[in-house]
Amino acid sequence: MRTLVIVAMLGMVGGCGKKQTTDSATAAPTDVDVGTLVTAYKANEVRADAAYKGKRVRVKGIVGDVKKDITDSMYVTIGNGGDFELQTVHCQVSDKQVQAASALDKGNTVTVTGTVNGLILTSVILKDCEIGASSKPPAPPAGAAAEKACAALEKGKVAKECKREESDAGPGFAVYSFKLTNSKHGGLITEYPDDATYSKMSAKIAANPKLASCDDAPHRLVLILDPSASVAEKVGPCMWLTMAEPLGKP
Repeated sequence: MRTLVIVAMLGMVGGCGKKQTTDSATAAPTDVDVGTLVTAYKANEVRADAAYKGKRVRVKGIVGDVKKDITDSMYVTIGNGGDFELQTVHCQVSDKQVQAASALDKGNTVTVTGTVNGLILTSVILKDCEIGASSKPPAPPAGAAAEKACAALEKGKVAKECKREESDAGPGFAVYSFKLTNSKHGGLITEYPDDATYSKMSAKIAANPKLASCDDAPHRLVLILDPSASVAEKVGPCMWLTMAEPLGKP
């Protein structure tokens, strides 16, 4: 219910961003860092209103959500890209900008221009938003997910001596070996280069009853313990592989 109320309030502010009613719409925008704008309103809403409200600003940040409110008006949230980010810039998209906003994806870097319309709850409102240049986040280097996964096992104290192994499997593959902390056994974490290869190999490994294994599909990872390891010994490593926080977003 609280979420519904928040969305309704954001949608009603500024006529949902569909009309430009002030001369500020034609004024040259001021460049403002998204963090600076949000922090200013967090620190002192009255002072921030005096500095920004009614003025056109150009803000660059990371796309959080691209959605419609309960009035069917489109909006985009812009922040610093952090997980569970509560304070963001809420851009109300004009009808002419719907197509440009529709092309955005979560995680894109984007520049938006809009008129500051104050603070609603934790969101700084920009109305009459225009969508500028955008770009996708760079792809992580091959092996980044496997490296973080192995580090997560060490952090959970279920594994030690993580290291990258040489692999002739081809480009995009990464293999990390580790030893179990309280066992003579060890294992491997393999990161696959694409979804098709991952799906094929993970299914093949899972079908082998002699292997204690588990996988993390979003990051295309498969963990395999030594063939002599017991099923019980995989509980700790697999828990940290699938539940630990260091992997973040794929």
